[in-house]
Amino acid sequence: MKSITRYFVLLLIILVFFLSLNNLASGATSTQNIENTIPSIVWVKTYGQAGDDEGLSIAAVGNDGYIIGGGTETSVTHLDDSWLKRIDNNGVTRWTQHTVPLILDDAHTIVPTSDGGFIISGCTEPFGEHGPENAAIIKMDGAGNFVWNDSPLKNLNEVAYAAFENSKGMYIFTGHTTNTDYSVINPILGLIDKNGKILWVKTLTSDKPTDSQSIVETPDGGYILAGYRDVTGNGNIDAWVAKVNNVGELQWEKTYGGGKTDSAHKIIAGGEGKYVIVGETDSQGSGSKDVWIFSINPDGKLLWQKTYGGKNDDRGFSLTQTQDGGYLIAATTASYGAGKTDAWLIKIDPEGNAQWSKTVGGVNDDNANSVIEDGKGEYLLIGNTDSYGAGDFDAWVVELK
Repeated sequence: MKSITRYFVLLLIILVFFLSLNNLASGATSTQNIENTIPSIVWVKTYGQAGDDEGLSIAAVGNDGYIIGGGTETSVTHLDDSWLKRIDNNGVTRWTQHTVPLILDDAHTIVPTSDGGFIISGCTEPFGEHGPENAAIIKMDGAGNFVWNDSPLKNLNEVAYAAFENSKGMYIFTGHTTNTDYSVINPILGLIDKNGKILWVKTLTSDKPTDSQSIVETPDGGYILAGYRDVTGNGNIDAWVAKVNNVGELQWEKTYGGGKTDSAHKIIAGGEGKYVIVGETDSQGSGSKDVWIFSINPDGKLLWQKTYGGKNDDRGFSLTQTQDGGYLIAATTASYGAGKTDAWLIKIDPEGNAQWSKTVGGVNDDNANSVIEDGKGEYLLIGNTDSYGAGDFDAWVVELK
């Protein structure tokens, strides 16, 4: 009888021991995942003068640093002056190129090209920041020298929000054209060859004000555009997505959203034929505006959608696909963080489920306009800060790892 009792006691001790090991291992793994997942700030750099400066776009240049683009408001003329900076892996400026007035005043996107240079999209403001705009596309070499520049429609009231080199080595761009009172807004897109010759420009005419802010190439040689449309004509905004063929002819268009203001700012290819779009919504979520991300198939069918935010305004501006197949969103939040607004990074899995988020900023307004993951697995965000730097708002770049 005693031997049987000793046997069960020993068995119970062994069972408790292994259960303890299992719980300890599970707890250690969970803690490790959290510690390894949320990145820490490696460095922060500001770029600016006495006036307002804004950082709009960033791209990795291989493993040898980054190219950033933005603009500054001069204190005398109050005309915007765009600039491009080549920075090293620690954010130290190697060179700065200020564009010539009437060529480019705002650099909305800057994208590396296969010849080692860059393609920049934006606009000029020949009559100042409150006057009409000209769309502008600029090609630069790797040293920051101008190769050519185009104003695609060569008239006022147009903006180019995005451009990139397509699979055939030519440059596709998108944006909008409008009348003087902005009651008519129509998307534009066009193709430019490697020498700067405009091959074609198309206007997607609609009876509803519609803006195109982002574009991605599709496997059939066409393109999908994303932006927003005033679906009622009186301010009820929905996200707008359109598919065109290789010469810019409309194949389909759809709107997404609810009864309030919803818009799309960036579209990327998400793998397996899917496309992922980020913006903000006032129709869903928990606050007045929430970060909104949704995925569609090649025909525009909604696959999934998610919102992120708190009780105040939270807006998504850009996203990039990460090496693990998920996505990283660059947003600005008034619900979380240390200041009035903070830059906000949200990491999600391939189905849009949140994995982690991090706010970056000080006591004033700090914003994120774009984000990338470089080849080393580090995250770089660019935006503008009123908490740090030399002027009112300064452009800033933050590296996290």
